[in-house]
Amino acid sequence: MSTTKSQASADNDQLLPAPPELLQAVDQLKAYSLRYEVAMKLVLDKLDYISREYELRYGYALIDSK
Repeated sequence: MSTTKSQASADNDQLLPAPPELLQAVDQLKAYSLRYEVAMKLVLDKLDYISREYELRYGYALIDSK
C-alpha cells in the first residue's frame, strides 16, 4: 500500500516542542495583556463615572456618543 503525497507531508509536519525562551515570552505577553486590559477597564469606568456625575450636576451629557 503506497502513501499519498499529502499523507507523507502530514507526517513530516509534526510540531516540535517549543523552546523554553519562547514559552516564557508567551507567558510574559499574556501577563502584559492582562495588565493592559485591566488598566483600560479602569480608565473607561472612570470616564463613565465622570460623565454620569457631570450629567447629574449640570443636566446634560459631557460626552455624547450619538
